[in-house]
Amino acid sequence: MEEHIRQELLAKTKQALDADDWNAVEHLWRPWIEQGDTEAEYQLAYHYLWCTPCEDDATSERMEALLSDAAAHVGACASNAIRNPG
Repeated sequence: MEEHIRQELLAKTKQALDADDWNAVEHLWRPWIEQGDTEAEYQLAYHYLWCTPCEDDATSERMEALLSDAAAHVGACASNAIRNPG
């Protein structure tokens, strides 16, 4: 994801959270997640788990799984980079 797109999504996420509209937040990030974007997985999970009351157990579990998947992907990329530098 390009940085300008990321910044735009983050700004829209803040607006949606300020309006207490979690569905809008999820709608912003979902297309990127469906494309396999690890940053989008992280951002969606982060904003749910740290910026909402986390009142829905099923959504909390789904967001924790997204966060775990994103971390695993980043870890695998880092391991590959260490094993295969340059």
